[in-house]
Amino acid sequence: MKKGKIVDGKNKKRRKQQTPIDDPSPSPSPYLPQDLVLGNIITRLPVRVLSRFKLVSKLWYNSIVNDTKFAMSHFSHHQTRRKLWFNLHNVLKIGKDEVRNYFFNLEKDGSDEYNFKLLHKHESQGRSIEPVGNCNGLSCFQRMGISPGSEEIIIVNPFRRETLNLICLIPKIGGGGGSLKYLCHGFGFDLLSQEYKVVLIYTTSTSEGDRGFICMVLTLGVRSWRKVVTSTCDMLPPPGYSPFPSQMVTTMWKKDHRSAAICGGDLLWRITHTGSLDGNKIEMLLSFDIHNEKIQFIGLPEECNSLQSTLKRDYYLEIGHHLLEFKGYPCVARSAKRLINRTDSNKFCHYRFEILFYILKDKVNQEWENQESFDVRLKDDSFEPGEDYRNPFLQYFSHIDACPTRIFSFSDQMILYWFDGGCLIFYHLEHHNVVEGFHSDDKQTRSIFKDKMKEINPDPDYDEEDVDDSECVCPLIDYQLHAQVENIISLNKLHS
Repeated sequence: MKKGKIVDGKNKKRRKQQTPIDDPSPSPSPYLPQDLVLGNIITRLPVRVLSRFKLVSKLWYNSIVNDTKFAMSHFSHHQTRRKLWFNLHNVLKIGKDEVRNYFFNLEKDGSDEYNFKLLHKHESQGRSIEPVGNCNGLSCFQRMGISPGSEEIIIVNPFRRETLNLICLIPKIGGGGGSLKYLCHGFGFDLLSQEYKVVLIYTTSTSEGDRGFICMVLTLGVRSWRKVVTSTCDMLPPPGYSPFPSQMVTTMWKKDHRSAAICGGDLLWRITHTGSLDGNKIEMLLSFDIHNEKIQFIGLPEECNSLQSTLKRDYYLEIGHHLLEFKGYPCVARSAKRLINRTDSNKFCHYRFEILFYILKDKVNQEWENQESFDVRLKDDSFEPGEDYRNPFLQYFSHIDACPTRIFSFSDQMILYWFDGGCLIFYHLEHHNVVEGFHSDDKQTRSIFKDKMKEINPDPDYDEEDVDDSECVCPLIDYQLHAQVENIISLNKLHS
């Protein structure tokens, strides 16, 4: 009896441990699904870390390297992680018929100071380039004078070290008469369709004297350019402005300001209208809606009209106007350099720098708001004339012929910067950073900026230690400081 009970007890335990054959519940997997890992975990990793995972499998390699949707998802997770970039264009290599363009990332070293880190080098045989725009980690520029019948556009992804070349045939005016002139260009991203677009704008004049615009638009991924024709007579003037004369001539505000400012879904340029009969000039903005591909004119605030001089009246020695995006709105920043005092030697002066912001919050009614303003100054408001004269920031406050002031914004911050060919200064509030390319610890970086300085100062006996900063004028189209996000998208796959 006892043995039988023992046997029965073992049988009961065995029966409890057995799983019925028809039990439909699957055993849990110790691994996460691949689509979950790639779409929600790997897309959140920085670009530098992603390179380690390319060799895990063919699926991971194709996703990270070739999948445009994966790249878009990765970018969306990193939009707030912007970094400072610096583009240096048209660096002539002495003894060689080539122009080089360099793309740098600004990174802090152990001493909390910024240094140039080279991301990519692009070479162009014998022709200079002009920037078209920077958008989402991609840089676009135009190679000048390549052919009398076409325009060459180049797009670069510095992080992938990829280049995409595009050719646009110069459009023709219908009817067989009239003239056409190149006006401006831009590069932006359509937030609604999630597409990148290149825009080239020409002004037209018919044999009867009527004026208009031709916009050549290319969407990356589409092989052909689209031609959008608009007559000036069909465009509404800004509120409060008189109707435009049919023979009005439109030109850029400045020849070296042909690239667009990007604000949301619009490309913006500052232009000047001139009446062909009376010669009267009017300044305003030209806006291109990236999604709808339509252009319109936007009036400027009266205080930002550069045609009205206020230099003598307000003791200003320099008035600057800067078009940019600020806090998600189009913004015109008016900068003014004012004389404070002059030293006994009459050689060195002290200047004060002021900035006022005008923001277009209502695009439909075109109403500008006068926003905050601030002063840019040295912490002690002065310095000794002989100290650190290579520093263009200090030199800006002591000499009228200083490097041009440029402004851009990111993350609701306003950044001012100056560049003399070898030294970059960027300033935020009361703190300024000095980044000396020609004194870099990296030999290659030091050589790049010395080549640029030699181009600006062609004296064969040139020594950067003996050059007066007022002699160093680097063309505005040759450099840009901007904030971008790392983008792993493949240009070749995007435009295949």
